[in-house]
Amino acid sequence: MREEESPTTLTTKQRLEKEIEEDRETWLDRVNSHLEKLLQKANRDNQIIRHMARHYRTQNKICNIRVKQMKSRLKQALKSKREGDRLRFLAEASLANQDT
Repeated sequence: MREEESPTTLTTKQRLEKEIEEDRETWLDRVNSHLEKLLQKANRDNQIIRHMARHYRTQNKICNIRVKQMKSRLKQALKSKREGDRLRFLAEASLANQDT
């Protein structure tokens, strides 16, 4: 070992670079496994996003159907109320005519 490469004269960065060079395969394996984990996480997140998109689309369709059903029920209720009002009006008019 040369004197200029002794551990005391090397900076931390230089020692780290030397260690990385000596253990290049180990570091490459570590980096590779780390990148694979990141890719798996990204794929999982994409699957969740796709699933949620389908889920919300289905929920939206169900809600639209419910809105249509409620509109139909409301129309029927309003029609029956108007018919009841008409019948009551006619009944009151006929009673008024009988009283006079």
